Amino acid sequence: MYNVRSQQSVISVECPKIPLLTADWALNNYHIITALSGGEIVTFDMSRRPCSPTNVKPVHEDGGRYLRSSPSSEHVTASIGKPDITLKVFTANSIVPLIEAPLKSCAGLSWHQRVPYVAAACDRKLSFWKVQTK
Repeated sequence: MYNVRSQQSVISVECPKIPLLTADWALNNYHIITALSGGEIVTFDMSRRPCSPTNVKPVHEDGGRYLRSSPSSEHVTASIGKPDITLKVFTANSIVPLIEAPLKSCAGLSWHQRVPYVAAACDRKLSFWKVQTK
């Protein structure tokens, strides 16, 4: 994080693996940042000091490309990675995905703002999945 007015670094965090390709803030808890680093979902709680990972979960064997936190819960995360371009949706406390879906190609990932749907842009179509978290 960087303060534009003072032009000073405020805080930084390090992921255990490389490459770090994507990160996302939890919209309902601004202390939680989730990143996809070397195929692992890494969760940071910025309210704790020192800022080290609070949860590291291997999810994509050959690396990941996209990651988004659910706007309705900081405990639900969707990611797309390899092998075979796979969408996976996880809760923070589980290693078993709620959703695991192979995709032909992918160019984006997004959550609906109010309802528990995740969408992925695949080839020439949008694919939607309803996520059951309870």
